Amino acid sequence: MCAFLESFQITDAGAQMILEVATSRQHHIDVDTLAKKMPKEFQKVNVGVLAKELINAGFLEPYQSKKEVLCVRSSALGRDVAYLIRERCYSRKLKHFAALAERYSGQGYLICFDPQGFKVGEKRYAQGLEGKRIAVLIKKKSHADSVFRHAENGVPIYDIKLEVDVLGCPKCGRKIEFEYSYNPGSCYREFVPIHCENCGLDFMLRHALDKFY
Repeated sequence: MCAFLESFQITDAGAQMILEVATSRQHHIDVDTLAKKMPKEFQKVNVGVLAKELINAGFLEPYQSKKEVLCVRSSALGRDVAYLIRERCYSRKLKHFAALAERYSGQGYLICFDPQGFKVGEKRYAQGLEGKRIAVLIKKKSHADSVFRHAENGVPIYDIKLEVDVLGCPKCGRKIEFEYSYNPGSCYREFVPIHCENCGLDFMLRHALDKFY
């Protein structure tokens, strides 16, 4: 939870608000209604101020309405974050965050949030040109030596390090072992260079392990 919130630089109340707006059945919602929907653990939060902060950060968008109070709706980024909260992070249990954070506050470091949710022993497939596809196996997942950034309390948040096997070189079919480090910012943007010692082929594999060229 800490790594998720720190990676997106939002508070637990902010994440809860993003989730409430994204899961609302209405196209938009006013802050008065939003305040009533927030769990009792967040009732002391100034919903209007928080909504404006989330608008400035790009998670929510203001919506012009006949109502005199501020109305908001989800941005594309807000919907993505809400999906990650529901599917890969901690469901609707943000109200438990404060208690859990206090319980586990003795940990000396954090690992950044993993948008791909890689698991040891998992096999992924990367797509290449002309319909080519390679299988990659995740062998080990740990924290890298590089610091992604520091939390507000000074605790370092490290990149993630993966040890991976390409199970068949695109040219000769031999296994290729490699490792690399990534974070939420690099996962879908950067590529790791791969070299096959057997045939000499060099290619690039995206940090998300889904594309190569």
